[in-house]
Amino acid sequence: MIIHKNKKSIYEKCKAAGICTRCKKRPAIQRPERISPLVNCEECAAVLKVGAKERAAARTNRLKAFGRCVQCGKHPAIEGYTRCQTCRKKGTDCARRTQPKRHENRKARGLCKLCGARPHIESMKHLKTPMCEPCFYKVCSQRALGNRQYWEALKTKLISQNFKCAYTGRHLIFGVNASVDHILPVARYPHLKSDPNNIQWVAKNINYMKNNFLSEEFLALVKEIAAYRL
Repeated sequence: MIIHKNKKSIYEKCKAAGICTRCKKRPAIQRPERISPLVNCEECAAVLKVGAKERAAARTNRLKAFGRCVQCGKHPAIEGYTRCQTCRKKGTDCARRTQPKRHENRKARGLCKLCGARPHIESMKHLKTPMCEPCFYKVCSQRALGNRQYWEALKTKLISQNFKCAYTGRHLIFGVNASVDHILPVARYPHLKSDPNNIQWVAKNINYMKNNFLSEEFLALVKEIAAYRL
């Protein structure tokens, strides 16, 4: 949006005073959780919101069709991406500047460090990245299956196991000992890496011990160790 010089000064004055920059009468929406303050009141925000998503989607589709950057609309987009090199660099630089402050703000208020929408899990408050339950499942899904879309399958699996380790029966706690194991190890069955039916929840130390063994091989090894040492 281009703001002329005389209008820009009025815009900045309204913004600094916490007054809506559109109607210049009513107070702007106050949301303390936001790093950057909102500049419109409830009424003006509702007016501006009508049709905004449709217009933005139409613009994005139009620019994609012509192979242009969806952010600036001026330069060609990088092959395989939707933005040009300049806009991607600006986005990366902006994220590096704002993310640490935003994450620390969320953590201080007891919110999930990733989404900021829900309180983080109590057992994860001591970690560098405390998360809410959905985000925890999504991160586990991305790491184990290479895609976040299977997070609900992981949740269903853990509930079906009654939050217990598949081998020891220990109670699994988010951020403490809960981890995802491939029943048929990826090293020997790489084609099953992204199969949500090939996972189970186990304790972290058990996961390390199992390594690339099949379940039968792992249990046989445990029995052999127990028979020799006990």
